Amino acid sequence: MSGIGPSLRPDTLLVVKSTVIPGTAAQLKQLVDAVRSDTAIAVASNPEFLREGSAICDFTEADRIVIGADDARSEAVLREIYRPSPAAASPWSQAKPSMPN
Repeated sequence: MSGIGPSLRPDTLLVVKSTVIPGTAAQLKQLVDAVRSDTAIAVASNPEFLREGSAICDFTEADRIVIGADDARSEAVLREIYRPSPAAASPWSQAKPSMPN
């Protein structure tokens, strides 16, 4: 985080795309805040469930979209990213991770 932290704009949304253990977003947020305590950079989660050899199909024809966001702006940004994709018609599942303030 110390490498990219100084380059982040104040309105940056960091999105964790990997399927990771619970608490990863909170740890990332703590790292961000330690490097950039002057601004509120958001962290959200959007894991992909892609099978080897069919990743493009799994993305464009997703059977679900999972997001984890603590604030409405982060959720809106993620939904906007998917809006032009056929995957936007897939069911959405939203988790509200518990991140320290």
